[in-house]
Amino acid sequence: MSKEKNTPRKHPLLSIYILGPVLSIVFAFLFSEILMAFIGSVFEGLTGLGFMTTLFAIIGGLLALLIHKKWFAPEYKGSFAKFSFSDKSFLIPFAAGAVIDLISIIYCAVTSDVQAVIPSVALTFEAIMAGVCEETIARVFPVSLAMRNTNDKIRIVTAVLVSAIPFGLLHLINIFSGQDVFTSVVQAIYAAALGVFFGAVYLRTGNVLVTMIFHFLHDYAAFVINGNEDTSIMAAMTGRDAVEALVPVLLLMVCGIMLIRGHKDEIEEKWKGIWSQE
Repeated sequence: MSKEKNTPRKHPLLSIYILGPVLSIVFAFLFSEILMAFIGSVFEGLTGLGFMTTLFAIIGGLLALLIHKKWFAPEYKGSFAKFSFSDKSFLIPFAAGAVIDLISIIYCAVTSDVQAVIPSVALTFEAIMAGVCEETIARVFPVSLAMRNTNDKIRIVTAVLVSAIPFGLLHLINIFSGQDVFTSVVQAIYAAALGVFFGAVYLRTGNVLVTMIFHFLHDYAAFVINGNEDTSIMAAMTGRDAVEALVPVLLLMVCGIMLIRGHKDEIEEKWKGIWSQE
């Protein structure tokens, strides 16, 4: 009886190369959208609805992490593996990426006409929501499945691509909210490049908390330099705006590539422990 209980379940659709990770993103995205729509309908008309929806979205993201772990139990050990920042091969590219991001933020603050302010509580929680929900949807689900189901020769590259490309494409949805097409394309490229870095960090650490915190700080800083305004829908960009936005994030992507290049054996060993059948 106990032997049967500890036998990993089969997941035919989620085990299909590429399709599995993509379906996992679709599931997580729909789960978050349905949850927010439900909360919106239940509490419609109440003061603070936006904040309440954001709070429940964060809870939904954490719940999705739990569901993901339980769904693949006992084979999957979860998204919070132990790791150490003492490894210089990780610390140096990671720190370089953080510095690049910080310099980019400072540059935007200095050159912007908008006065920087401390974000409101509501926007702070939106930044937390972005860190929790987007990292769950775009990192935990697809990367873990790619590392489970893909041929070992292309497993790491596949994991990075399914972490980055769908993350970028999701931002094209803003076109339907009235955002300029050129701006939306730039935003999608920006998000995809950022996804390479985050995906590489998650591959090296096996701990999504690292990318969640980085993502939160990144979005929080964006609210700071944009004068406490929600930047999910952006103003139309010029060519210069696009260059200024993409150059630093492409450098960040290079840092991500440095994190995984030459570390295949280390990454494989890390994920063998995460996907253990013992």
